[in-house]
Amino acid sequence: MSKSVWGRLAMSRRARIPAGALAAFAATSIGVVLITLPNAAAGRTYYVDCTDGDNRANGISAETAWQTPWSYRSGGRTLAGNDRLLLRRGCTWGGQETRLVASGTSPRARLLVSTYGDPGAAPPTLTNAPGTTRCRDDCGPMDWDPTVLLRIIGSYVVVDGLRFVGQPDRLETGCAAQPVGNHVGIWFEGAGESLAVGNEMTNSEATSLSRGAVVSPSASRTRIHGNRFLDNTMMLNLDPELGNDGGAVGVQLQGSDNEIDHNEFRGHDACSYDYGRDG
Repeated sequence: MSKSVWGRLAMSRRARIPAGALAAFAATSIGVVLITLPNAAAGRTYYVDCTDGDNRANGISAETAWQTPWSYRSGGRTLAGNDRLLLRRGCTWGGQETRLVASGTSPRARLLVSTYGDPGAAPPTLTNAPGTTRCRDDCGPMDWDPTVLLRIIGSYVVVDGLRFVGQPDRLETGCAAQPVGNHVGIWFEGAGESLAVGNEMTNSEATSLSRGAVVSPSASRTRIHGNRFLDNTMMLNLDPELGNDGGAVGVQLQGSDNEIDHNEFRGHDACSYDYGRDG
């Protein structure tokens, strides 16, 4: 086949590629093979309503909303790329970790956790039950597991418009009635041995926690922007023993290549036996 004929044939084939499709051409002895990859599948939208919801419902409309954002099944809710989990504004949920597992997500098929309902109502709020910090091993001075309000496992999840509020386990009377408890607003991590990438937190607020947000060592390329981290003054551990006080953190970065921009940080100041003030 001459170069001119091949060029006309290839151009005629390319002209018929559907908009939005990705095409690849391969020349063979009998002509041209056109391979078309379709766009990512459309996701589903799930609704959560603390008042009128029912966890036995299918969750796919405001009229058949779930009641809680967490699942009673072991392992948490698994959502797919392009899915949306919408929490009703004006609602507050507490007492159990909300764990979301992202499956089949990509830069072109992200998972959105956001809001719906009356725009004048307060943002949907996740909180903890007081006294829920868990001890592990021998309960040494730093041997405590955090309570996490929203744990994101996997990649390409966007959290938009939520509020995270901590409640202390106790007040340390010997240190200006300092709130104490190991409670984290939002936590990003990978699934199993995988690295989580491309997650995002925006337009949200974290307050009264020991740590507003944590990007774990198994999460990378996380962007946290346009949020308010206010008065996260809770200490995760506080006692007269030297060298073990800690807490009052807005964002804790343990992973690499993350971007933290255009946030408001205010009031992260706590009483400490070790340092006088910490945060």
